[in-house]
Amino acid sequence: MRVLKHAFLRLLSASLCCLFATGIAAQEEQKNSIIEQRIEAIAAMLEEDTELDFTTLFDDLADYFENPLNINTATVEELQALYMFSDLQIQSLMRHRSRFGPLGSIYELQAVNNFDLQTIRLAAPFITALPPVGLGKVDLKDLLAKGKNDLFLRYRRVIEPQAGYQPTEDDGVTEPPAFR
Repeated sequence: MRVLKHAFLRLLSASLCCLFATGIAAQEEQKNSIIEQRIEAIAAMLEEDTELDFTTLFDDLADYFENPLNINTATVEELQALYMFSDLQIQSLMRHRSRFGPLGSIYELQAVNNFDLQTIRLAAPFITALPPVGLGKVDLKDLLAKGKNDLFLRYRRVIEPQAGYQPTEDDGVTEPPAFR
């Protein structure tokens, strides 16, 4: 009986792990599908002579999907980097923010001139409307524990001394005249 109980628990834990892994894979697939759809829409909106690195755009949108851009504090350059808003829409948003203050929700963009529901739905997974917050007191412990950090180190060592190119008589190369 005890062996049967352990076997059942192992089978249950293995099936839960498979379900969890499948769920994560499904979420990743859904995220990639959303990003690919947005890239197709962006490509359709771009002018013919515009060059754009779609790999970089995919990486940027994946980052914005994980960490949405706060439209209450975003600069013009950050909003342009999304490639989802026209220059006219960005200027309208900046004017609206300066006149009325921060937006309470991304759906308040409907009240901003030149924004339509289709554009808002297109950008919704990549933006948020949080109240602007100052950094206040920043604790190093919180930054290390809760922050996303990457550290890249690079080291290079030359083992042999670098002598450079030394012409030989066989090369047929004559040395240039010395400068005086």
